[in-house]
Amino acid sequence: MGAREHIKRALSIKGLTVKGLAERLDIPYQTMRNRLSRDKMTFDGVERIADAIDCEVVFVEKSEIKAKKKTIRKDKTY
Repeated sequence: MGAREHIKRALSIKGLTVKGLAERLDIPYQTMRNRLSRDKMTFDGVERIADAIDCEVVFVEKSEIKAKKKTIRKDKTY
């Protein structure tokens, strides 16, 4: 999952739009839209976006993610 998907998911959870994000960052809406559509952002840019929407960028070991996915699958009831 690229930065774009994570950012859009966070915006959705927080009830924000790309336009609202652009306003918080004080950049034109079209610029923000282009950055998201190209999914080419610097780490600093992603950190600024995260800060603007009160989120944090973290690194998680792949083994932790795999273990968590296994736990989630075991907990699902159908």
